[in-house]
Amino acid sequence: MIRCQLVTVTRNRAGKAQRDARTVSGEPLRIGRGAECAIHLPDPRVSLHHAAVRRGDDGQLYLEAERHTLKAGGRFEQRLRLQPGQVVMIGPYRFEVEAPDAAHELALTVELTEPLPDDRERLASKSRVSLAQAGLSKRRVALWLGGLVLLLFAALPVLYAVSPQVRMATAHLPFGLDQSWDPGPISAGHVGFGDDCSQCHQVPFVQVRDQACTACHTGIGPHIAQAGMQDAVFGEVRCASCHRDHKGLEGLARGDGAQCVDCHRDVQAAAAGSMLADIHDFGDDHPPFRLSLAQADGSVVRMAQDDPAAREESGLIFPHDVHLAPGGVESPDGERKLECASCHVPDRAGVRFEPVTMQAHCADCHRLDFEPAVTTRQVPHGDPRAVMTTLREFYSAISVGEIPLDVIMIDGMMRRPPGKADAQERRRAAQWVEEKSLAIGRELFEVRVCQTCHEVSYDASATDAPWSIAPVTANPHWLPKARFDHASHGSFECSSCHAAADSALSSDINLPDITSCRTCHAGQSPAPGQLASTCATCHGFHAPGLSSGLPPPSLATEKR
Repeated sequence: MIRCQLVTVTRNRAGKAQRDARTVSGEPLRIGRGAECAIHLPDPRVSLHHAAVRRGDDGQLYLEAERHTLKAGGRFEQRLRLQPGQVVMIGPYRFEVEAPDAAHELALTVELTEPLPDDRERLASKSRVSLAQAGLSKRRVALWLGGLVLLLFAALPVLYAVSPQVRMATAHLPFGLDQSWDPGPISAGHVGFGDDCSQCHQVPFVQVRDQACTACHTGIGPHIAQAGMQDAVFGEVRCASCHRDHKGLEGLARGDGAQCVDCHRDVQAAAAGSMLADIHDFGDDHPPFRLSLAQADGSVVRMAQDDPAAREESGLIFPHDVHLAPGGVESPDGERKLECASCHVPDRAGVRFEPVTMQAHCADCHRLDFEPAVTTRQVPHGDPRAVMTTLREFYSAISVGEIPLDVIMIDGMMRRPPGKADAQERRRAAQWVEEKSLAIGRELFEVRVCQTCHEVSYDASATDAPWSIAPVTANPHWLPKARFDHASHGSFECSSCHAAADSALSSDINLPDITSCRTCHAGQSPAPGQLASTCATCHGFHAPGLSSGLPPPSLATEKR
């Protein structure tokens, strides 16, 4: 490969030379007018392939003519050896060989010394290039064109807008006379009546009024149900100030966060006393997620996820790490390996999950049997009174002989032949039934079954059912003010976001924090390997239910 330093020489009006160097390479190194030539000479007096630099058998570089001769030193040559100081003419171009540097085998300077003559003045003298030369009046043409523009783009559209008769007379045309005023395609929801501009533009030259919107959108109502906040946030803002039509099929409802940030960059200015933090972009300064934590008394506490006091008070004792142990868990039927889907089943919408229930998800391992050697009967779940009633009924049946005596000893109580028991026997049987029921109840509640998962308390004064279970408070929705679709994240393992396998306490909140979400979701603008996520990606307009003007949900207790 021949590496050549090509220096193009041009001269300014004062005749001073300017040099522009670049490197070209090839084997051979072609010179000509053809676009494929390494040294391209764009002049019609040069052949497509005029000459070429080739390496000779002796290793030296030679300039060889392809179809024409080369002029060097006043002589015409077909082939000549290139040496520093040599001057060669190729058409109107002057080539001079210079001493190359260490990075190049050859150094050439090229200069166009015989440019083509400029025939512009001669051609201009023979041409008619102005209206006056063509016998036309510039003023007259301008007046005619100006009048035509006013007629087509002003008079006819105005007449079409204000005159029903004109609209009726031109109804057969494939376009309206005001078509030139159309700023763009209308939204998909308005396509059905888009040809009738007066549906929205009811008064000519007056911006679309809210009455035109609410005439069709009767169920929308204000964006914020509280009148005071609606006035504070929106004031006299028209519907069309935000919902601008003629912006494309999906342009009516904006998906970017610019209008959200108009208020949320300074929440106090828009709604003084609000507990919300200022935000500009999800990727930059979105505050930690605020969780809705259901309490045992039915209230809901709103708390930042990074608050040290944030914990789940479900009333359950459930260590995820035990149930998700890699080696499985011991069950009555042998070792069983559990996974997230064993208990957490997506709902039909794929957004959240079906409730976890004792019967469907726990009973296979946590059985409620009380005399497994004798009967498969189990006590009911969820009602301590029903548990004690079941035990008393079972042992009462034993005491009166409805179950064979070898089921269990009755403290050595002697049975009489069939017949009516005397009062003392009935008292002894009733006492035995109560003592046995309480003993088995204590085993169920405090030792073997209930206390494994529940907080159990004992009250001796409650004779019918001395044990009680702390209420179970399942969190219905951790983030009710946001949208999260589990189905759209189905390509990821649960453990990608939820660290449940390392959670030893039921009070742990096994939700991913905002840092985890930002590994995949960028802010308004996309980033390498991340998805652009606007406010509307996760949020509707304000709280759920408020976008349609419905009454606001009960306000949760806020905690900074």
